[in-house]
Amino acid sequence: MSRAEHKIFALLQAGRQWKGDIHTTLYPDFGISATHLDMVYRQLLARLQSLRELGLRHIREWELRLAITRRSLGRMKQALQKQSSAIVKLVAEDGELTLKIQGLKRTLGSARHVALRIRPLKILLDASYRKRQLLTRMRARRRKLLRALHYCQRKEQRLRHRIARERPKLERPSLCFGTRKAFRACFLRPDAIGGATRWRELREGRFTLEGDSIRESGNPFARLRPHADGTFDLELRLPYALRDLAEVCCTVKNARQYIVRFHGLRFQHGQGDLEQALAEHRPITITFIRDTTSWRLIASFRQDIPEVQTLPRAGAIGVDFNASHAAAVFIDAAGNPGRTFSAPASTRGMSANQSTDLIKKSAARLIAEAKAARLPVVIEQLDFSYRRVVAEHWRGPAYMRALYRLPYAKFREAMLSAAARNGVRLFQVASQNSSCSGHQRFARRYGLSIHHAAAVVIARRAMIKSEQRSLPPGYNLGKASQWHPTATREERKACTGKPGESVDRIDSGGAAGAQSVGGPLPTRRIHWLDSG
Repeated sequence: MSRAEHKIFALLQAGRQWKGDIHTTLYPDFGISATHLDMVYRQLLARLQSLRELGLRHIREWELRLAITRRSLGRMKQALQKQSSAIVKLVAEDGELTLKIQGLKRTLGSARHVALRIRPLKILLDASYRKRQLLTRMRARRRKLLRALHYCQRKEQRLRHRIARERPKLERPSLCFGTRKAFRACFLRPDAIGGATRWRELREGRFTLEGDSIRESGNPFARLRPHADGTFDLELRLPYALRDLAEVCCTVKNARQYIVRFHGLRFQHGQGDLEQALAEHRPITITFIRDTTSWRLIASFRQDIPEVQTLPRAGAIGVDFNASHAAAVFIDAAGNPGRTFSAPASTRGMSANQSTDLIKKSAARLIAEAKAARLPVVIEQLDFSYRRVVAEHWRGPAYMRALYRLPYAKFREAMLSAAARNGVRLFQVASQNSSCSGHQRFARRYGLSIHHAAAVVIARRAMIKSEQRSLPPGYNLGKASQWHPTATREERKACTGKPGESVDRIDSGGAAGAQSVGGPLPTRRIHWLDSG
């Protein structure tokens, strides 16, 4: 199927249309059925559409960078013009001072009172020295400005070239099977050994068999059969080209079928949902992926979303996402903060799988708390696309790397998925000035950290509560810490998310409040906010 996908892509790039003649052409070469070819074609179209969307996203980002670069070019040209005018003016003034100094020197020998002529000469010499020093500095600035203008013009040309190169790919996207990174590692490196073999394994290490609800077990070519001990048996129907590998050969409706069986398969996640999908005869799509040691099997099926079980009028749970942890606060119906807790979210130094696992478990913990309390969850709606582009120009590469390391997109997807599975309503609100407003209104009054105070503001925005300033103008807020005063060193370390630490070490109250997540509710405070 992988080789058929490569061939179909080559034919499409050559201008062929997907018609019956391609089917008859590929039958003798690959020995797979027309259903397999249709699956391959649909999967190829999905990959090409994904490439188009990714290319369109790149073009938008490059256009934004190009606009910012052009704006910087305009400012640099204006500054360069001012520098040139100032240098010309200083050169003219220095020339006039030089003429005056030369005139005084000529008249100095014939003067009767030399002491009276020396003082004006010293003044002119000092003025000329200052002018020349200023001229030297301005010329150095001009050289730096010219260098920056040159690099900015080169960057503008690169961005224009990228946009011009990417636009034709929207109609005919290019695709490298097995990734370009693996191609370079297998062939272009001088120490590459066995490159062709490794490259072929990467190119042919994945195929997908689409599901069909009419067929048995939801798939006509890969049938899963559950057992009471939690294991599954897989019956894989082989094409005619692989009939020599079959264990069982039978005739079904005057058609020969070649089958190979696998026993004792287990799924790490969603095994109960898979058994329910098999019992309800849902279509199940099965993907086979080959790694360095074995094949992995992924079963995909449509899952019913449960009904929303939260009570929005009873309050909400506000979540403020940060680089080190996610701060959450329970809010009652009047908008007053109650119990607080935190979940780790620091992924620095982790691999992609480790960071994804940490974020998913933190999101699952937050949604579990919301489901137990039957309250909706409110998170921030952030978009770092513009900030990343602007940070590259004005804040430097370190700030840009910090924004790219922030796993907010993973956290948002994990929260949306967990909320949909558990029937918890999830709101997204704007996050402008949430930390500042929470610092002013809630941090000192309730003894909250900055992040938990921001979570209170986020939850109140979803509940349409007021955000009027509760402190008089000019009041000194002082310096507020991101941690609660009762947080211990171990609890703060648990929310830093260092590599290798267990995810179960989630701070459940010390870094966020005085009470734990599973403990009793705190004593009702006497300072209550207005419900407006």
